[in-house]
Parts: sequence; structure tokens; C-alpha cells
Amino acid sequence: MRNPTYPEIDPTTWEHPYDKAALAALRRIPKLDELLQLTLGSWSESNYLNSNREQLQQVTEKNAPGLNSIYTDLLKTFDVQSNWPLYIKNEPGINAYAVGFNDPFVTLTIDAAQLEKPLLRMILAHEIGHLLAGHGLYRTMLRFLLSVGWLSGVIPVKIPIYLGVTLAMLEWRRCSEFTADRASALAAGGAEPVVSVLNLFDDPETPFRPMMQSINDNIPEFMRPVIQDSLNGIRKLTQTHPDPSIRISELRNWCASPEFEAIRRGEYPKRGEVHLTVWQNQLQSEFGRLADDTTKGLKDIWNNWNPF
Repeated sequence: MRNPTYPEIDPTTWEHPYDKAALAALRRIPKLDELLQLTLGSWSESNYLNSNREQLQQVTEKNAPGLNSIYTDLLKTFDVQSNWPLYIKNEPGINAYAVGFNDPFVTLTIDAAQLEKPLLRMILAHEIGHLLAGHGLYRTMLRFLLSVGWLSGVIPVKIPIYLGVTLAMLEWRRCSEFTADRASALAAGGAEPVVSVLNLFDDPETPFRPMMQSINDNIPEFMRPVIQDSLNGIRKLTQTHPDPSIRISELRNWCASPEFEAIRRGEYPKRGEVHLTVWQNQLQSEFGRLADDTTKGLKDIWNNWNPF
């Protein structure tokens, strides 16, 4: 069966309301743009690739013709004009992620790259959907904050602030998954192929899992009934993805809607027909500032964030 294509489709076509609302809330955080500039001011895709070169292998028609064909076909499905690279990372587990914002790329873990073609298509379509929807900037910032250990060297009074920003970004990232799921459904022509992938992930990952496990293992049994609800709340709050059951329900509802059928018939907003939202305009201006002004002192930014 021929794979669907969506010429000149605008990414707002598959934007989920949860994603839109969570991003609007995230951008209302005071001084977030300055933290963004501090965090990613010296970051670049090339630096990231160079520092991970031993773990990454770029997918080409020569070294992985099947995988390369799936990926390039999906770029055509969404009428992507850029040639975003695809890499396989020597990392265990089934995972994939979109990285970067100026020259973005997609990465598959080595285990994910071994999946059957239908599953690979859904996973790659999901990541392409993230990039097209403009998620790269904040998702890259969050990966950076979580991976480098932003608490190192932070004055204790700052910890609640940085933790609050991180939790807010995790909430948006969870909501952004609903948008990317819709992109996968468009590539599949329906919900069920995507559901088959979501069923692989029955335990959403969380960067705070070791801390949560330690607390759970060490609390006295007589205290468990008192704090169990709090622990469950923290566990939910720090998940990087929504529960698969919620994602599946949302996706099936959308794919059963007249909106989805209209898109499948080619009735969707085209690029250039959709006015940029406020946050998209702000992000575009930030791309320039990231390159032009990365020297603002850490002390000044920390003073701006100090609530006392």
C-alpha cells in the first residue's frame, strides 16, 4: 500500500490543544528566555555530535539502506525540505529523540533500530513530528538541563526555582507527545499502527526514578500510608511521557474525528497560510539572540531569579 503524503502541510495541522496550552503556560515563567540563553548560548548541534561521536553512527543509503529508505520516505510524507540527518546511538533500550534547533537531527538507539519496519516508521514519524512542530528548542534545553546536572554549583536558594522550571518543562514535554503522536497517525493513515508502538512503553521513564526508588525503598512501613499519595503525585509529575493509556485514548478520538478525515483528504492548512503564533515569533527572535548575546553574567541572571 502506498504511504500517504501531505504536500506543504503546516505543522499546526496536528498540534494538540494540550501542547499549545502547556507551552503558553511555560512561556509565562519570568526570565525563562534568559535561562534559555544561558543554557543553550554555547550549545550547538556540531559540539553535541563531536562529543558523542564514538557512540553515534550516521545512517546512510550505503550502511543501512532499509532504515535510510524508511526515514527519507517519511521526510517526503511531511514534505520536509531540509535533509535532517539520522543517527544510531550505541545506547540500550528502545528509544528515539529529536535534538537541536538550528540544524536538528534524529537519533535512534541501537535496539530501536532493530525493530520491524512498521514500528520504525511510527517512531521516526513521531520524532519528525516533534521537529516540524517546533519542539526542538525547548526539548533540547530540557535534555541539557537533565543531562549536565543543573544542580551542580547552584546556590541552595536557587534549587526550588530551577526545579520548578524543570518540572514545568517536563509538563510541557509530556503534552508535546500528544502532538507528535498525531504526526505518527498521519504517517500511518490511522491510530492502530501507532497504538502498537505505544504498547511497547508501558512504564513511562522519569529522570527522577533513582531518587523515587530510593525513597520508596527506605521509608518505614508505618509511614507508607501517610506519604504514599504524595509519592504517587511526585512520580506522575516527573514522568517524561504521559501514560500510554491516555495517549492511546487521545489518539483514537482524534483519528475518529472529521478533522482527521479531512486532513487525509488533503484539506489542511498549507505552509505560509497560517499566521505565526506569538510563541513562534518569539522563538524566531531568540534564535538570533542565542548567537549574538551569550556573554551575560551568570551572577546577573541568578540575581534576577532570586526570590529573596
